[in-house]
Amino acid sequence: MQELIKDFTPLITSGKLRVQQRDAQDQIGYLLSLLNTHNLITTGGVKLYMDKKGYEQIDIGLDEEDVIPGNVQIATFLGTTLSKIAGEAFDSEEPLREIADLLYRFNPDDKASQEALEEGWMKNQELIQDIIYLYSEYLYRVFMQDPFADSEEAV
Repeated sequence: MQELIKDFTPLITSGKLRVQQRDAQDQIGYLLSLLNTHNLITTGGVKLYMDKKGYEQIDIGLDEEDVIPGNVQIATFLGTTLSKIAGEAFDSEEPLREIADLLYRFNPDDKASQEALEEGWMKNQELIQDIIYLYSEYLYRVFMQDPFADSEEAV
C-alpha cells in the first residue's frame, strides 16, 4: 500500500518553500496519520493500534498546531473531508462517516468500543484504502504538480 502513496518530502526543499502552505502540511499530516491508523488496524487489529498508542495525539513542537493527530482529529478529518470525497467518487459517504464516528468514540478502556472499531474498520478497509490513495493523488497534484509553480506568475 505504501508504494501507492505519493512522496511528499519535496515539499520541504528550498525550491518548494515559496509554494508550501500550512494547510498543505496539515492535510498531508492527517493523511499520513490516517495511513498509519489504517496500517495498524489492518495489520494487527485494534490490539496493535492500542499497543502502539495510535489513538493518542502527540505534541511535537512549541506551537499548539504542531501535533501528530490522535483518533479524534483523524475521525474529524475522515468524517468531513474524506467522506465528502468518497461520496462523490464512490457514492460511499455514509460508511466513512460511520467509521469516523467509531474512531471518534474509541475508548482504549472499553472492550465494546475496541471491537466495534475493529469490526467496522475491517469491513470497510478497501474503501478506506481507496480513499487514502485518491486523496494522496489529489494532494500531490494540487501541491506538488502546480503548473504555475515554476513560472513567473507564481509569487
